[in-house]
Amino acid sequence: SSGGGLVLNYSTYKKREELNGYLFLSPHLGFRSETEIKNHPNPFATIKKDLFISNAMSGSDGNLHAVFFNYSEEMLQETKNIAAITVNMSNAITPSAPVNQIKKLDLPTAVWIGEKDELFNVNKVVSLFTKHSPGTYTKIIENEKHLSILVNAADYMGPWITDRIE
Repeated sequence: SSGGGLVLNYSTYKKREELNGYLFLSPHLGFRSETEIKNHPNPFATIKKDLFISNAMSGSDGNLHAVFFNYSEEMLQETKNIAAITVNMSNAITPSAPVNQIKKLDLPTAVWIGEKDELFNVNKVVSLFTKHSPGTYTKIIENEKHLSILVNAADYMGPWITDRIE
């Protein structure tokens, strides 16, 4: 999810380590990608926009929590999920120019996304990769949602990785 933005940002980082490829699982490509489902009745996160504005204008508030994930208390206790991230963390995992960054993917790339992803327009996500990085392997996984795909991620990603290291 948020790792998708991190991977895109790292892919264009000039001092990156040597890599063998890029893997995206239900990738959040940032607000500039226009892949998020708008006006969702049950938003996945709540954002304090004023903190991002003050950070952009003055550099302040970077270490304050600004994105709060709407997990139930039960889910937070059971899974130890992160409940919130700071302005700086959010900025680090938000792609600066997702289309241009996807165009520059220079290594084997694969994308898996759940057919029933509640956060992103699945077809828009897949289209961004197929249009701007034509060699990218994309797979829409039947009946999977945004978080449920994580449970079986190894089943989807494992064969793709194995095929490339043999």
